Amino acid sequence: MPRTKKDIVPVTDEMKKDLAISEAKVQSDYKEHIEKKSKKVKEPKATTPPPSAPVEKKEKKENAWVSHVKTYRDANPDVSYKEALKNAKTTYKMA
Repeated sequence: MPRTKKDIVPVTDEMKKDLAISEAKVQSDYKEHIEKKSKKVKEPKATTPPPSAPVEKKEKKENAWVSHVKTYRDANPDVSYKEALKNAKTTYKMA
């Protein structure tokens, strides 16, 4: 239905004051929201240890199979590594 002139209400000074108050409240609420959001921002954690704390590396045990293949190749220097892998299967005993 189209509006008629009777339906349109003129804007009063009281309505303007209410509108200004509600706009001010919305703006203050928005500022509070932004301030809360900025406080929630976390600083990134340090990914590297401080330089004063030296990092000690543990020595790794040598793989039993690899050491067995090395000893097999030392005993048979004329055999290629590929053949040594195949032939060492027969003499390898798992602990």
